[in-house]
Amino acid sequence: MSTTRLRATPKYFIAAFGEKYASAHPVHGGEYPLGRLSNRYSYIMKGDVMLLYCTGSYVGHYMEAPAVGVIVDTETSAKEYTLHYRYLQLSEPVPRDTINSSIGAVEKDYFINPGANFIFEIASTSFQATLKGRYINWP
Repeated sequence: MSTTRLRATPKYFIAAFGEKYASAHPVHGGEYPLGRLSNRYSYIMKGDVMLLYCTGSYVGHYMEAPAVGVIVDTETSAKEYTLHYRYLQLSEPVPRDTINSSIGAVEKDYFINPGANFIFEIASTSFQATLKGRYINWP
């Protein structure tokens, strides 16, 4: 593990999970390898927050976000950049339609057809709108 930096205001992301990587990296597993996207998203830091979205191919969560993940560390290797996160289940999953109606127009371009292991940044206002009426089940 290597991240020791922490920014004053977190950045927000949507991280997509699908069947392709589900056995090695399930949504509740706490690890999100970025692979070839490593350089593009190496600015993700400890304290940043991800909405953990499951695609239509993810068994058990069909096109919904069951939780958020708070980045607790990052790890860089020769092959990938891995985000380590704390899985925090939501009071109720956020369906895709709610996410679509809550995020901005530019963000929707990324969310048209996200495949497994795809991540993109969203505004804090989009994140807040997406979670409206839900709460985090803190352990």
